[in-house]
Amino acid sequence: MRTVLFVRANDKEDVKKQIEDLTNYCVEHKHEVITSPFVVKDKKDKHTVIGKMMKFCKDNKGRVDLVLFTDFSRLTRKAEEGLLLFTCLYNWGITPWAIYEPPLFGELLKVG
Repeated sequence: MRTVLFVRANDKEDVKKQIEDLTNYCVEHKHEVITSPFVVKDKKDKHTVIGKMMKFCKDNKGRVDLVLFTDFSRLTRKAEEGLLLFTCLYNWGITPWAIYEPPLFGELLKVG
């Protein structure tokens, strides 16, 4: 699977740990990481980084299969925002996936 990594952390150690965990998951599951990780290091740049990731995913529909993060709270802590992000990703044929949590939403978000 062609994969995009998303990381949100407060310090360099946590960024490094999340990237390592996500990379190991990709190796174990034979996923191909197709771009540099999208990393949020500070609250103020969260929406900018998410916007860049979503633009990359939209611009590369058909070439991205998976957006991978450690857990759902790394992408967003707001239900409404998460629902919007996940719905867009699913409608572009991209699955949002947390490596430490069970699948969320699945087929419910596919529209069309």
